[in-house]
Amino acid sequence: MTTAARRAPTTRPRCEVIALDAHRPAPPLRFDRAAVTAICDDAGRGAASLLGDMLSLVADRAELLRAAWEAEGPDRRAPRPAAGTAVADLRLAARTLGLVDLHAACGAVASCEGRGDRVARAACRARLLRHADVRAGRGWHAVDRPAPA
Repeated sequence: MTTAARRAPTTRPRCEVIALDAHRPAPPLRFDRAAVTAICDDAGRGAASLLGDMLSLVADRAELLRAAWEAEGPDRRAPRPAAGTAVADLRLAARTLGLVDLHAACGAVASCEGRGDRVARAACRARLLRHADVRAGRGWHAVDRPAPA
């Protein structure tokens, strides 16, 4: 047996993913072009204001989730039901707005919480919070998503 193999930890630190993942920069926002076009067509001249209000709601919901998750602590094995509802609401808002990456991140959090995978849940939560950061200075671009079958 090598020296390195003997020194290898037998358990994983509880917060390893959160500590590493929290410092990653937020990527540019990616919008589904069709969803934004539909909102603009429906709202007309008020589309910019409507989109701004909806993005503010996304940011507010993400901050509530961040606070709830921080209050849970690392030892909580099951998510609180209210947090699960908030993730579902955020996922619906992301789909409506066409926030491609946020929608996927919400789905990943729900999947991890359903499986009870605490390590993956921590990483997926950090990813969701990065994608929910909708500050104006982040930049954004539109993508074309395939139509659902």
